[in-house]
Amino acid sequence: MGKYDYGPKKAYSNSGLVARYDLDRFSSPAGKLIGSIEEDIVLASIPIKELADGNKIILDMCTGTGRFAVECAKLRLNVIGCDASLPMLRTALQKAATLNLSRNTDFVSGDIYNLPFKDGKFSHVICIRLINQLQGKDSKERAIKELCRVCGEGGTFLFDFVNASSISLVRGRLHRSRLVSFADIEKIVSAIPGVRIKSFTGRFIISQTILMHIPRYLLKIMTKLDAALSRLFYGYAIKGYVVIERSRKS
Repeated sequence: MGKYDYGPKKAYSNSGLVARYDLDRFSSPAGKLIGSIEEDIVLASIPIKELADGNKIILDMCTGTGRFAVECAKLRLNVIGCDASLPMLRTALQKAATLNLSRNTDFVSGDIYNLPFKDGKFSHVICIRLINQLQGKDSKERAIKELCRVCGEGGTFLFDFVNASSISLVRGRLHRSRLVSFADIEKIVSAIPGVRIKSFTGRFIISQTILMHIPRYLLKIMTKLDAALSRLFYGYAIKGYVVIERSRKS
């Protein structure tokens, strides 16, 4: 795939990393809080009543250990989790089975640039913590286009990205070629036929690194402050969350 290679695929296929993934990221007070914020954003993007029809399916791309797929399944929604990492998929499959959610979940290996699904298969698409890991704007654009391809008429698609315009971002720790702004996302989406941006949301004006080191008794206060600041100045937040809507054919 050349310039479209997905670099972290090898790392996330490491069985040791996979075994520690949830524990390392979501077990501390701050990690639980950040995970909860992401979960709230994901669930808020889903038109649950519209998707209650048993024929409608959600795609959780870059499902990892299946944390969003499992939450969708708990709502009795049908979901397919897709990931490039087989160890991650095995963990997600086991998690769903343990929670008796196998009936409305499935897990499939797939390449973000060439998904193994027909056009318009899904009524809602989720893609969290992936776009920012792709090298360069061209790779991000290709991935977003491919995810729009599998989103059906009237469907919606949520993804996140690390915002190049963030006032809190420690730029030395991230390669500049990986970063895009809200304006860049608008330009990418406007070039894709049949879709439009339904909503922009920013989060983490206060960096996640700072939140990870804040004493537990201050976490809720700082989180409420961050939420308020992010609503007012979403264009300067570290994380951008975008919901895209595919139009219906007239």
